[in-house]
Amino acid sequence: MKNLPVEIKLKILKYFDFDDLFSLKQTNRHFRNLIFKYEDDLARKKHRSLSIIECQEYMPNSVIIDLPLTSQFLDKVKRFADYECTGLTYKKWKSAIARQIPLYLIINEKYSPLNKKIALSVDTFGELFNLHLPLFPKSIEYLKIIRYWLKKIVRCVFNLINFTNCVFNPEIIELLFDREEIQKFKFCGETIKIFCQNTNLFKFTFGYLEINKNIYLICNGYDNMREFNILLNILLNEGNKIPQVYINRPNKYFVALCNQLLEHIETSKDCPKMVPNIVFNSTEWPNLNIRGIEKNSNTRTNFSIIKEYEITNIHNSNLKFSLRIQVFTSRRLNAIREVIIKRIIN
Repeated sequence: MKNLPVEIKLKILKYFDFDDLFSLKQTNRHFRNLIFKYEDDLARKKHRSLSIIECQEYMPNSVIIDLPLTSQFLDKVKRFADYECTGLTYKKWKSAIARQIPLYLIINEKYSPLNKKIALSVDTFGELFNLHLPLFPKSIEYLKIIRYWLKKIVRCVFNLINFTNCVFNPEIIELLFDREEIQKFKFCGETIKIFCQNTNLFKFTFGYLEINKNIYLICNGYDNMREFNILLNILLNEGNKIPQVYINRPNKYFVALCNQLLEHIETSKDCPKMVPNIVFNSTEWPNLNIRGIEKNSNTRTNFSIIKEYEITNIHNSNLKFSLRIQVFTSRRLNAIREVIIKRIIN
């Protein structure tokens, strides 16, 4: 295999899982260097979940990794910190330390950790690790440590990434990595949950996510009409990056957004760019501008009725979406409870 062209070697290596690649790296220097050079294109190590949580003194059934700035610890830092901070980069890092730029940003206004200690929690399918990285890095050494761990994390894939309270500060990421590295910098997850109260912040965070299956946007309390265009633009144009979007607890302001999506499906020439599956869940909407042809498959229960429609694009008759609406019809509540928009694959 050593004598094969690099392109052929990579095609073969892409059939290997992470453990196979790890074993192969141990055999000789040639394979170790080859896998290390092209690791972004090869299989990643898989874990159950990644989340940002409050770090408490007692956390049962977990391993807490703290980072004391002792002389012995700093000596160890030099062994795994792979980045030489010099010149202009050094000045930028020192400025960030002086300005106390936080590693994490709180996106849920109701979330306020009492001890101001936040941990990065990784569930590895058997053991829970809580890595306590400093909220406000106070030295160049700490920034090197953060860079090291972030590089390790983005080389993994997670079943679930939970960013419902905090997210990584995009300013820190742009500080620690160069342009070429940032282009490849992605938190990769099957399912990603994120609190969507600040859409501008979500826009930046979205750029650092690789979504394999779906993303849950928790939107309760959201009422900023001015920023809706950011979310609408993502739903209309990022279908190649997002297979499915769940918008949980959208308030009445999201009715206008949903109406725009339905109009876009029917009238736009750029409809194929749209996210193919969109779910508005736990809604209490009074009405909706329904489009399309109603299907004869309505379902009734004691407290709700489910209506289904088919919407055809006027510019391309082969481009169709289904619209499924659940309406609660109880005495206490008469409102739309769920809306599902799904592209029909012929």
